[in-house]
Amino acid sequence: MSDKISNTLKSTLGGAKESLGKAVGSEQLMASGHAEKAQADARTVAQRAQQEQEMAGQRVQGAADEVTGRTKSTLGAAAGNTKMQVEGNLQETSGTARKTMNK
Repeated sequence: MSDKISNTLKSTLGGAKESLGKAVGSEQLMASGHAEKAQADARTVAQRAQQEQEMAGQRVQGAADEVTGRTKSTLGAAAGNTKMQVEGNLQETSGTARKTMNK
């Protein structure tokens, strides 16, 4: 089971346990459910933060590839080196795609 599904399930069960504790007047059950829900929600937030960090790294790499590719393409065109120019265009396009996919 994926972490996202597991955390959602644990959060839901914790919330249900907390509600049941309120309904039956059990402070212990209510506190236990609240703690389980909070722990699952915290894991979800941490996982989202990690994913955002990874995506930001990909966007930075994409921007670097764009600049490097554009430079290589320009130098290739100036030098009459078609291979370098095509490689630069490809690298620039790859960088643009990487940035776009990680928005």
